[in-house]
Amino acid sequence: MMTENVNLVMKNDDENSDLFTFLPFNEKNCNDIRPVKINTFNSKIKKWKSRKFHVKKTKNLFGCPLIVGYAAGTSDPATMICNDSKGNLELAGIEFDVVLEISKRLNFTPKSDEYGDFEKLFRPFTADVWLALGIIILLALIIIIIEELSSEKIYNFLIGDKIRLPKRRN
Repeated sequence: MMTENVNLVMKNDDENSDLFTFLPFNEKNCNDIRPVKINTFNSKIKKWKSRKFHVKKTKNLFGCPLIVGYAAGTSDPATMICNDSKGNLELAGIEFDVVLEISKRLNFTPKSDEYGDFEKLFRPFTADVWLALGIIILLALIIIIIEELSSEKIYNFLIGDKIRLPKRRN
């Protein structure tokens, strides 16, 4: 699932609020996450400057590269590794043909990346996601340890005095 319409409203003074969105693919940059102002609301007259609230972000990807992952040897003949006329390895098959056709219509460049078993399991998450997951698990463990070692007063604060759970170990 791709989230395409993300907008942010920020008050810039007593009278105006600006509407920003993100255009990750544009003429100047690929993967650009800087907010771009697309509209302004005047709270004094209670009116938007224009009727522009959404920008089509995926109609043209401005030649930006997108990584196309495939699992080698597991999806033949849908995606296969073949030699081209010069002896270079290239992807072929109906799935890759579909990706090439979409790349022509949306103006992006497909880059292929072979995934082994390890990558199929761990590649979907970035380092930031793994760090966040680790911090969440660590915090959960700390809270569980504190709860196990805490007094009844702290237990009631953390869990709630009206919550009925299995009996605590004392």
